[in-house]
Amino acid sequence: MKKTVIHYLFVLLLISCNSEENSLQNLENSNQKMKSFFETIVAKTDGDKISLIVSQEELLESAKQSLKETDLELEPLSYEIFKDNNKNYLRIFSKNKYVTTIELVKVSNSTYATGKTSCTSIACASGGGCVPNGNYCTECKSPDPSTVGDCKRTTTNEFEHAR
Repeated sequence: MKKTVIHYLFVLLLISCNSEENSLQNLENSNQKMKSFFETIVAKTDGDKISLIVSQEELLESAKQSLKETDLELEPLSYEIFKDNNKNYLRIFSKNKYVTTIELVKVSNSTYATGKTSCTSIACASGGGCVPNGNYCTECKSPDPSTVGDCKRTTTNEFEHAR
């Protein structure tokens, strides 16, 4: 009887794992629609390289819509994915010289979601500051000492991994 129960549980576990694997594989092989710029699965990893699973147009439009509350009139043009201090980030470059950075949070062995905090700046656009650190942004220390830090934080309330 014990062997039958253990065998049955093992089969259920295998089915469950295969189902989850297939879901992730389907997710990784198709362009996803974004409900929000925040807390949304947007990238996958292939070895050391992280790449988008949403189209660039979808990503930039989602960033524009989600960051409207900053009142900065952002017009996203391009993006880059980079690593700093063992964390992965997605950086959006806007037409008006603003740069918005959001952390890429690992949600499975091969997928990443955007975090719940973004940091936007002109003064710190060239790096070093104004990146997400939990629900806050690191201090903006501009390379030009005469420029005042202008980091603008945007944080969402829920983490749901919307697709």
